[in-house]
Amino acid sequence: MSYITYIIIAFVVLGVFYLVKYLNKKAEKTMEESNFKVRQPIIFLIVGIICAVLFSAITIYTAIFPDDTMEWWIYFIFSLFAVLGIFITIFCLIWEIRIENENIIYTPFFGAKRNYCIKNITKVKLFNNKKIKVYSGDKKLFSIEPTSKGYNVFISRIKKEQIVFDIELNTLGI
Repeated sequence: MSYITYIIIAFVVLGVFYLVKYLNKKAEKTMEESNFKVRQPIIFLIVGIICAVLFSAITIYTAIFPDDTMEWWIYFIFSLFAVLGIFITIFCLIWEIRIENENIIYTPFFGAKRNYCIKNITKVKLFNNKKIKVYSGDKKLFSIEPTSKGYNVFISRIKKEQIVFDIELNTLGI
């Protein structure tokens, strides 16, 4: 019976990433290379909200109506998952890269908005044909995960601008 749980979890995770890929392709069909946004997928926002609400509700419910089956570490783990859900939700709402003609407006999770010009990008590192890091000289400007909506449009725009791609294989790209 316990193996079925692991199989179901694996199928749910694979289903979420398949849905992300499908929805990103659908959204990228309507994006223009001169004016678009790179954002986290909406499904990640939904998962973050569900995680925050579900684990907060369970923690509060078990604190109000204790039945002596909950240990302190279970409260800790459920609270940790609730905080993680809040973190994911806020991250999905804040993080954004907006391309407007030649300007790039980067809104990081921490810190202030930053403005860059596409002409200032000197290279883009591509890690294992997935994650990209964008550089101006030796300074890293930002990075984009392949699950982000607008990822493929951004790569297409960078190739159109004839910016150098450095491909690194067998690294984590962290």
